[in-house]
Amino acid sequence: MDAVAAITGKQHKGEALKKDVTEKIALLQSAQPNDKPKVMFMMLSDGRPLTVAGDNTTVNTVITLAGGVNPAAEHTTSYKPLSVEAIVEMQPDYILISNRTLDQIGGMSGMLEQQPLLTATPAFKNNNVIRISGYAILGGFGLASLDLATELNAKLTATE
Repeated sequence: MDAVAAITGKQHKGEALKKDVTEKIALLQSAQPNDKPKVMFMMLSDGRPLTVAGDNTTVNTVITLAGGVNPAAEHTTSYKPLSVEAIVEMQPDYILISNRTLDQIGGMSGMLEQQPLLTATPAFKNNNVIRISGYAILGGFGLASLDLATELNAKLTATE
């Protein structure tokens, strides 16, 4: 950040941005839920296996910052196919799915049509399937990722 600010001659804006990011992260760290809920990110596509985000992904960092724990991160890294039975066994409290994916598969009804076993998860039983912007998790951790972590944290702490 400092290098970009120096190259563009915007050091004062760079300092303000660093301060803002530091404050947001500190707020997230101080507003963690008492019990860390299980939060998974999944991708669905017609004719392809269900894919989840594991460790070493931007969305896993978002989940951790927000105060959740990603049960898939214990078993895999990156984005990997995972059986719906394995997901049900992990019992996620929240499922994150991109707006684009939901739009492509026909919304929640399309999701359940493709993967009816997901109704056996606490996420579906408690209506905790959360649409997110895919842009917040593409290309590495950025300001949109931090905003997503803040929004997710608000949802995770609202139920306490």
